[in-house]
Amino acid sequence: MAGACLLSSPWAVADWSINGKQIIDPKGNPFIFRGVTINHLVAPERTVQAIKDAALLGVNSVQVEIAANFYGPAPVTTGQQLAEIIQACKTNKVICVLEPNDVAGYPGAAGSISPSAISSYWSFSDVRQAILGQQDYVVIGIGNQALGTLSADEYINRMSTYVGEFRSSLPGFLLLIDGSHWGQDTDKAMQKFAEQNKQSNSVSNNLIYSVDLYDSYLTGEKVRDYIARFSALDAPLVIGGLAPTPYYHPHNIGPRPAV
Repeated sequence: MAGACLLSSPWAVADWSINGKQIIDPKGNPFIFRGVTINHLVAPERTVQAIKDAALLGVNSVQVEIAANFYGPAPVTTGQQLAEIIQACKTNKVICVLEPNDVAGYPGAAGSISPSAISSYWSFSDVRQAILGQQDYVVIGIGNQALGTLSADEYINRMSTYVGEFRSSLPGFLLLIDGSHWGQDTDKAMQKFAEQNKQSNSVSNNLIYSVDLYDSYLTGEKVRDYIARFSALDAPLVIGGLAPTPYYHPHNIGPRPAV
């Protein structure tokens, strides 16, 4: 995740909005994500401290990976845990991106589940209570690297459905989606989706796009080209990951390319 200024206290109660490629915070200021990812599933007892440590280093946002699948390998993240995470973000004045990690590589990856199934997680009473009224401080990710290797048309069709479901069940929240092909948008399906949304103006008012620039982007030229092409769409982009080495989610058991 990448960025600009911290939101100052006291926190206002207002809506986030999208103005072209700019994300506008509840105080009406342009906001650029500058943050880190914290995997709550690895050491849940250390998440609150990790948020504090990240804030001390100057981030303005944290992406917290959570578990929303009751039948998955990791214990589901409870409403009480979510409330503690959100309160830690508010105390340390950082935006909290909550993103289920169970959907990575769906539908082809072993152990992954549909973002449609994840959307129901936000309706459970304790979870709902934790996020109630937190639209100023919380961004909801549809799912970390939510779709694996699909055709561009299938990505667009599926993502259109998922965004509609999340918008319906989570009114007022800013939503974030990842690119195709494990977040890397290798075939530019997310760019095509963003272009369609701009033309129809149907979902562009509360949707952020995120790309992971890993092993499909091993040169500066490829990185610059992707960012420039997305910028031309006049839609908000977050760089969710950037590294010169291969990155794979545990669900992805495919071969790792040599770098």
